[in-house]
Amino acid sequence: VNSQQALDDEHEFQVSKLVILGHHFDSKSQREIDEAMKNYNNKKSIPVDVVVRY
Repeated sequence: VNSQQALDDEHEFQVSKLVILGHHFDSKSQREIDEAMKNYNNKKSIPVDVVVRY
């Protein structure tokens, strides 16, 4: 099961934050991930925040 499918279909899977490690993603990829999460409308209507950690 991929994470998008789990977010939409599994009741007990309640994600509110996605933490990515900044050293592993260039700034362009970080922006793309952030925009994708902002534009993604999951079935549960849970806003998912993207946090970059170094």
